[in-house]
Amino acid sequence: MPKKSHKHHKHHKHHKHHKHHKHQKTDGSHVCDIHYKLLTGTDGKPILADNNNLKAGTTTTGPYSPFQIRTAYGLTTATGTGAGETIAIIAAYKSPSGKLLSDLNTFRTRFGITTVLNFTIYSFGTAANNSWYMEECLDTQWAHAMAPNAKILVVEAADASVNSILKAINYATTNGATIVSMSLGTKEYSTESKTFSYFAKPGIIFTASTGDNGAGTAWPSIVSSIMAIGGTTLTLNTADNTISSETGWTGSGGGISTYVSLPTYQSSYGLTGKRQVPDVSLNANPSTGYLIYNSVGLNGTTGWFITGGTSASNVLFAGIMAVINQMRVNLGKSRLSSANNSILTQLYGIVANKSQDYTIDFNDITAGSNGAYSAIGGYDNVTGLGTPKNTTSSMGFINAFVNLVN
Repeated sequence: MPKKSHKHHKHHKHHKHHKHHKHQKTDGSHVCDIHYKLLTGTDGKPILADNNNLKAGTTTTGPYSPFQIRTAYGLTTATGTGAGETIAIIAAYKSPSGKLLSDLNTFRTRFGITTVLNFTIYSFGTAANNSWYMEECLDTQWAHAMAPNAKILVVEAADASVNSILKAINYATTNGATIVSMSLGTKEYSTESKTFSYFAKPGIIFTASTGDNGAGTAWPSIVSSIMAIGGTTLTLNTADNTISSETGWTGSGGGISTYVSLPTYQSSYGLTGKRQVPDVSLNANPSTGYLIYNSVGLNGTTGWFITGGTSASNVLFAGIMAVINQMRVNLGKSRLSSANNSILTQLYGIVANKSQDYTIDFNDITAGSNGAYSAIGGYDNVTGLGTPKNTTSSMGFINAFVNLVN
């Protein structure tokens, strides 16, 4: 984070620039290994993935197609597609004119997405950054893949400082966003509580990625009203794209906050100390990752990339919440909201109720480690409560949220 925004962030100097690691694949795609964006404007520690033998959408080890992921996490049996919802993608720096939409349409064509596209960009600045553009391609393409009828609002901050990101968030929340997705973060800092009011807007859900560098906490995912999304490694059954196995991903950010008090929803669940993350997780390992299209490219390479990271799991989860919100509105219910910790109180208190619904609504991840923590039965600081489980259209994570009273 630039010192001009928060002078107490001198300790961020240890973040260094890293080269991107890519491999040419036989189908013309490339492996892009870095996707959790730090607010310093640099990339996080690379996650190295050997994907040389993978074929898009045809193997059990990725890169996965939208249909495979929608099937694995239960969206193909859900009645919602995100219609009437607006997913705001918070990014930094201005994307090249027309490229983000054009690249999204290329992605739509490859995967046969034919819904009417409702897409808007608002930019605060003029400076460009190709690394952040890669993030925008991931976020827009996979938010659309998960909730193809939701409106996509991309808000591009002028730069990667916290102050600029907050301006972008404020624009999103005052211009129709019902879901705000933040695939970005920076190391926790002592005055982060001054930002909490930005994430307490009625009728809006906030989601944020926890990071790709293993154990550790970051703002904004550590904020108690934000749904913090970690990462797993997912393997699917070849026959029907159901989950064969899922383990905690080594890069999944997670841990216990330095500054944020333990929220009641977590203390009631039996957790101790301070705010703990993640809350939930989805597939994030680049080795079981996702195809995105980027015509601008990075380091001289353009075209199809294989991506991963909690940037991916976060935006997938934002899409799931858009589907849930639409289904609730269709039933005459209110949209879910992060204000007053409402949605997380419902998540821990009802959807993940240990005595009733936990095993119905969650895949409990019990293997894998992010360094300091290991995945265990129930809550852990690698995968949180686990991943969304939706065995039928009337049973599981999605239905549990849809059925919540107003």
